Amino acid sequence: MTHTGASQERIPALDGIRAVAILAVVAYHAGVPGAGGGFVGVDVFFVLSGFLITGILLKDAESGGISLVDFYARRARRLVPALTLMLLVVNAASWLWVPEVVSLRVTATSTVASSLFGQNFYQLTRHADYFEDPGYQNPLLHAWSLSVEEQFYAVWPLLLIAAVYAAKRFGARALPLVTIATITLLSLALVVLGDLNPMVVFYSPLSRAWELGAGAVLACVLTHRRESVPNVVGAIGLLGVIASVVVLDDSITTAPWKMLLPVLATVALIVDARLAPRSVTNRVLSAAPLVWIGERSYGWYLWHFPALVIGQRVLGTSPLATLSLIALSLVVAHVSYRFVELPIRRQQIRFLASTPRTLIAAGVAIALSLGVGFKGRTAAFAIRGEGPWSWLSGACPGSTQEQFDRGDICDLGSADSTRQLLLWGDSQARAVAPLLDTLGKDLGFRVTVRTLAACRPFQPPQLAADTQPCIRFNDSVFAELDRNRSRYDGVVLVGRWASGLMVPPRDPIRLAQHKRGIAGRDTTALRRRGVDRLQLMLTRLDAIGQHVLVLARSPEWRRDPADCRRLPPDTCNDFEKDLTAYHQPAADIFRAAATGTRVRILDLQPMFCSSGTCSQIRDGVPAFFDGTHLSSAGARGLVNETRCAFVALVERRPQMPNCPALVR
Repeated sequence: MTHTGASQERIPALDGIRAVAILAVVAYHAGVPGAGGGFVGVDVFFVLSGFLITGILLKDAESGGISLVDFYARRARRLVPALTLMLLVVNAASWLWVPEVVSLRVTATSTVASSLFGQNFYQLTRHADYFEDPGYQNPLLHAWSLSVEEQFYAVWPLLLIAAVYAAKRFGARALPLVTIATITLLSLALVVLGDLNPMVVFYSPLSRAWELGAGAVLACVLTHRRESVPNVVGAIGLLGVIASVVVLDDSITTAPWKMLLPVLATVALIVDARLAPRSVTNRVLSAAPLVWIGERSYGWYLWHFPALVIGQRVLGTSPLATLSLIALSLVVAHVSYRFVELPIRRQQIRFLASTPRTLIAAGVAIALSLGVGFKGRTAAFAIRGEGPWSWLSGACPGSTQEQFDRGDICDLGSADSTRQLLLWGDSQARAVAPLLDTLGKDLGFRVTVRTLAACRPFQPPQLAADTQPCIRFNDSVFAELDRNRSRYDGVVLVGRWASGLMVPPRDPIRLAQHKRGIAGRDTTALRRRGVDRLQLMLTRLDAIGQHVLVLARSPEWRRDPADCRRLPPDTCNDFEKDLTAYHQPAADIFRAAATGTRVRILDLQPMFCSSGTCSQIRDGVPAFFDGTHLSSAGARGLVNETRCAFVALVERRPQMPNCPALVR
């Protein structure tokens, strides 16, 4: 993705290597059979970038010293103009052709992150797996690699300046090479020997530094070398890259040593390009079509992914549509190269001829992208008609994001009442808190809230490290109920039951994440374990004398309700039979658990369904904040239909006539 500056000799085969890299990446994103490892094209770019940029810096050091201002100005001229143009166009295209509000919000946030070269960190905060069909939601995901590269170059020149100075000061000519090699080996050791999260391995600049460092080491070694190498070196390198594209897959995040193949193969290709100009491989890579593609590789990398992500929504995913979008992205890349990249990089625009003005212009461009990104986030939330966390306002008043992460502990309803219920569950429990708050004030009971995001009120079937907070939270709530058996008149359990029992989600984004999460696992055993643990929790609550009301079958929609404001209303309806099938495993458990125990089931699905069709709209008002959570208005709108069930719970009535929502 990085090109040489004017100060470095032009080697056509290096553009050919760029062409191989971008063709691999495009083939991977387009789903071309046999290109399942095409993502390694980014690794080829990293090695090549480390070689070229470090070579330029070393030449600067020899000819008078490295100027940080000039270096960053060159980077700005190279990257910012085309990137800014792409970000602006993608945001405009998203608002025209992408109906999903969550996608618009992610695109806008990604615009901010990409403008600041922090896209990789944004993906880490979202726990977004690159291999989970992420394009459905984020057409700017590919900017993660630019961010990694620029984070590396934010500190790399400083390290080289220090190494070069120390080498001159102490007469140790090999010190720059030793420094670069040491950093490279430390990064490689961190990746191979460290027990890192797979997403950290993929997105972190520390775990990618060894790839850029491999190219940097090569730049040091080849700076003054002119000896030729055998022609077979280039052939081995090219075969290594091709083999990587064909054989590697997403297992590289858990077995990162596999990335040695494309990295070492790229090193071989660069050595061949530099020292074997007459080799067959060099002549192939120097062919005019490959050089032409390589020169436009940065622009093509920028444009191909959003073209596929957004374009396939409009044209579909047929081979013809995909090929057309790839061709279109290459045309746009050529236009960007010819009229944006070249004039600015060659300083043909007089205003940008000076370094200070270049940096000022880059700052303005970044500010423009940031403005578009922040404005897009605001507009996406405005479509929903609520602030990003307003659906939590009824759970614990004044809840902050930090409190959301730690868990809610507060009281709602009638504060002076001696009758008390405990609300226990995950974020869906928070979403129904306004319902219990309203009923508590009407019927005269207090509600103690005990909720934690993503923690259903039973121990999760998988024992991963990230489930430990849920285990501790659930244990503490149960211990409180056990210690204070007479304090509470009843316990209300709410959660995403189907998800906890490993039922595949209904919306495409969560479905992709689910498939990734269960890869290689025995899902039947996990579901059985989840069933056992849910039944155990219900049995334990009954054993300590707690009366339990389970809120079951809250609909989970295929589409985010906010999208329905941008789509025909009928497209957001669901068939009742589909929702019933989705909730069936949990429904069977609850029906069995309710037999002969103090467990009652409040069935929410019929409140949204009629004549075989289910709607997110009740009385003309969107009842859901997103695809799984009731909005505050939607929760309060269920007061009349659920009142009888809560009367039965508070008064501990075994039966409640004329209460159809109460299964038992």
